[in-house]
Amino acid sequence: MYVACQEHIDHAIEAYIDKFERSPDLYLLDRIDIGETKPERCHFCERTPVYLVK
Repeated sequence: MYVACQEHIDHAIEAYIDKFERSPDLYLLDRIDIGETKPERCHFCERTPVYLVK
């Protein structure tokens, strides 16, 4: 699972595919309940994440 800002969504998708060898599901963080505290930073930088790549 990765969280990514708008700028790094492509990196998150590529990292997921490299790791799991399949396409991920994409979610907007503000539209889902992930059952825990939402991450505060993008996996690749210090920006606020927009997407969950799972």
